[in-house]
Amino acid sequence: TRRRHELGTGMRHVPNWQHGARSEPRTFSPTQLRDTVYSSYPTMLRGFIKTPPPRETVLRLADYLQCDAMERDHLLLAAGYATKPLYFVGEELDARLAIVRQWAHSVAAPTFVVTRDWDIHDANEAAFAFMGVTRDSLAASATDRLNLMDLLIDPASPLHRTIQLDSAGMAAALKLAVWTFRHDNAQCENEAWLLQRLKRWRALELPSPANFSAVWDDVACTGEALDLPARFAIPVVASDGQRFTVRPFSTIMPNYAYPRAISFLPVTL
Repeated sequence: TRRRHELGTGMRHVPNWQHGARSEPRTFSPTQLRDTVYSSYPTMLRGFIKTPPPRETVLRLADYLQCDAMERDHLLLAAGYATKPLYFVGEELDARLAIVRQWAHSVAAPTFVVTRDWDIHDANEAAFAFMGVTRDSLAASATDRLNLMDLLIDPASPLHRTIQLDSAGMAAALKLAVWTFRHDNAQCENEAWLLQRLKRWRALELPSPANFSAVWDDVACTGEALDLPARFAIPVVASDGQRFTVRPFSTIMPNYAYPRAISFLPVTL
């Protein structure tokens, strides 16, 4: 009922709901919920089902209802399932960032330390040399915490200027970045922090086919492999004019996906 009120008053953006072959606007109606998510919903309302639906169905219900993390956890707890925290905060985050930082500064390749939102918490000196800027100058030019997606798609960023791709190549690199981000944050797409960043990224438009909004809307976050070359690599020009090729690579610590290190490894084609 609350979702239908938000929909009617324009408080909620409602993209198409996709399940199987379906692609239709959400109505948040009992009929659509039954048809697209939980066929036993009417039976449950009549009291004939005494056990909660499977955990996977609860998560699909949360996705359909566009729940944020707190609302999704409430649904899971009400159904008797444990929740899984998506974020580390405070001392837990600091301890894990310290581990990833140590790794980043031990490798020679340009490496960024990022959290789930792709905010950059640190980078090794090779990363700044790679972009041709100093740590202080880049920090001084930023109005907020640096973000790796910002650096990739903002034409004015030093990382974007370093990457030397034609429009098709840039579209492929952007597709890889967006797919990775959406895949890793599939349970976060109704979170305020993601919606805020998405609004900012949509404003940083690039010429088609490397247009961020078009790529974001087109990328299907299904877990399937991307249709990219097996040895996809990015030609770059270093600050000293040297030309070489790199491949993005994520280093994930045991037992948690983020924070992580994202490196640009030199490769030979």
